[in-house]
Amino acid sequence: MVATWLNPDGLYKKFGTLKTVPNTGGEYRTAGGLREIELTVTLAGLTTSPVVQNDEVFYPIGMQLQEVETEVQTAAVGGTSLSMGLMSTDRTTVTGNGLSNTFVAAVNTVPGYITALAAGTYSAGVLKVRIRYYKPGTN
Repeated sequence: MVATWLNPDGLYKKFGTLKTVPNTGGEYRTAGGLREIELTVTLAGLTTSPVVQNDEVFYPIGMQLQEVETEVQTAAVGGTSLSMGLMSTDRTTVTGNGLSNTFVAAVNTVPGYITALAAGTYSAGVLKVRIRYYKPGTN
């Protein structure tokens, strides 16, 4: 049996034991128009290709990135760098890498999964990543 499937509506479906994997991120509303996405990124699972960090959390259309905050939960071992970006909902088109610099001056035009990729091989390390954004004209 296939464990995952992208149905004709563009919805990513999981089956079997993949369906019961706990969620490692979420979206929060803060004071005013500011929104925050918080994700746990396990460095040991990253490769040189973008890996979707959460199947249920999207960076929405038309939002302006305010800041990306990274907090080390477990020290990184190995690897040389980490890059985070966006992948469109078709799960194949990378719409940008470098959330901390590429999207600062731009408003995205498609929703995207948040991805991470590594240079080098990490054998350990866990990060808490907080992405804060707002809709232009609301702050």
